[in-house]
Formats: sequence, C-alpha cells, structure tokens
Amino acid sequence: MLSVESWRHAYTIKEFSRIYGVSRSFIYKEVARGNLEVRKAGRRTLILSDVADRWLQSLPVGAVRQYGEHLKDENDPYHSGDQAQSPSGGRRR
Repeated sequence: MLSVESWRHAYTIKEFSRIYGVSRSFIYKEVARGNLEVRKAGRRTLILSDVADRWLQSLPVGAVRQYGEHLKDENDPYHSGDQAQSPSGGRRR
C-alpha cells in the first residue's frame, strides 16, 4: 500500500498526526501500548513509512453509522433493549 507521501522514508510525530488524522496524544498512547514502533534521531521521534502503513492496516475495521442510526453491540448493557437502564438503575429518557 502506498501512503499519501510514499516518497518519505519517515515521518515526525507532527507529520504522522497530520497525514493519518490522529492526535499526538493518541500516537504516544499507541507507542506505549506497543502498537506503533518509533525510532529516535537525537531528540526527534520518527515513524518509518512502512511501519506507519502496517499500523494503519492493523487497525480494526469499523462500521459506519448512517442517518443517525446506532449500531447495537450485543455486549453493551446500555443498548441491550429498547428501554435500557442507566448505571444508577433508572430509565433513560
């Protein structure tokens, strides 16, 4: 898969954030979780372009909500029935 800027060999955190549309804090969380490998060049943190593309491909496939419809998750207790209860036990309005 070719990235938007496939001629680049590596991205700074700021560039990766802009190109892949994620926040800097999310990037650092992905690094801490071990989901995204970084390299250091002095104080600069770099993400290799092939690592960036593999990270993108590893993300889960999501379903899109259309026209305000909510996709129900069978494991979500707040969406299990037509009249789900709030954590305090009362009905949601």
